[in-house]
Amino acid sequence: MDQLKLCWESRPSRHKKAKAETVLAVYINDVSIEELLQEAAKRNNSRTLGDVFINSALVQELLLKDWQNSCHHAGFITLMACACGQWECSTICVKTTQQANWVHWQFHINDVYLKTYGQLPEFWFDAGDYTQALQTLDQLSRL
Repeated sequence: MDQLKLCWESRPSRHKKAKAETVLAVYINDVSIEELLQEAAKRNNSRTLGDVFINSALVQELLLKDWQNSCHHAGFITLMACACGQWECSTICVKTTQQANWVHWQFHINDVYLKTYGQLPEFWFDAGDYTQALQTLDQLSRL
């Protein structure tokens, strides 16, 4: 059984006007998705592609409904995006499905990511624990 943890973290901003920005950091079994990708790239004799967690403004604008719907409906959630700041450039997503009392994640990545990281693991979350972890998103309006 896997454990999901979402945290709002302050990170150095990629934009010249702001010194820091708040991002939605994603941890599974106390390991950040960033670390998971670094380990996968290393196993594949490669380096990460520099994707970063999504800032709070983009989570609010583009992803909040996807996260909320993932408790009950199949869909896709974007976890990270290209550091260039262009949303369309590239993203790291998971496909979510539900079965009985479980939420299942399977990475949905393009060929460039597949070549860099190889096959990434799948995760299974208890639906109740998963729903509880998503309560972190409720803090978005207070950021």
